[in-house]
This record gives sequence, structure tokens and C-alpha cells, in this order.
Amino acid sequence: MADFAERRDNRRIALGPGHHIRFKVGVRSFKDIRIANISGSGIFALVDQSEAQHFEKGTVLEDLALDHPLLPKGRIRAQVVYLLGNSPQLPAMGFIGMGLHFLDMPSETQASLNLFVAASLGEV
Repeated sequence: MADFAERRDNRRIALGPGHHIRFKVGVRSFKDIRIANISGSGIFALVDQSEAQHFEKGTVLEDLALDHPLLPKGRIRAQVVYLLGNSPQLPAMGFIGMGLHFLDMPSETQASLNLFVAASLGEV
């Protein structure tokens, strides 16, 4: 039997259009990558299917920046921990989804992100 237990941080919020990130993988830069949700420990990002070959589970993203006026600033390191839509068994969706776990970020950025998530959830 498959184990579908929730393993994600439950304190995440869905984000609407206009929330993007930029980052580097090796020497290649990516920008205007839409994010669908965010938590204090990670994000879910959507990348064009034509870019799928650059990502696999374990890929590290350097210099990740949250490109939205309400999101904290600061360079973040993140790692791909989950991929959705890149399987040959699934019909092409035009994009792949990536679950990204934050590996490292400035403490001020982490504190601001935690506050943003808490405020968005009505906890502040």
C-alpha cells in the first residue's frame, strides 16, 4: 500500500500570480519562475517543461531570491526535494512543479519569512 502521509510543513500559504523567484543552477541563471506556495522551510515552484532537463531531485539552487515586494530579501540556497510532471508516464503539462527545501539563508531573511507566513495565516 502506498504511503500518502503528509510530509510537508503545514504552515504554508498559497500564493497568487506575481510571486516569482530567481536563482542559479551551476552557471545557468533562471528568473521569473512562478511560485505557488511558500512556508518557512520551502516553496513550490513551476518551471517551463523546456527547462526540465536542468532539474532533478537533489539539484541545488544557489542565490535564490524571492521577487515580490512583500517577501523578504536575502540570498537563499535551496534543494529540489520533489518533482511533479517530469515523468514519461504523465502527459506533458507544459511545466514541471518542484518542491524546494531551503538549505541556508540569512537569519534576518528567515525571521522575516516566518513572520510573513504567520501574518498571512492570521497568527500575528
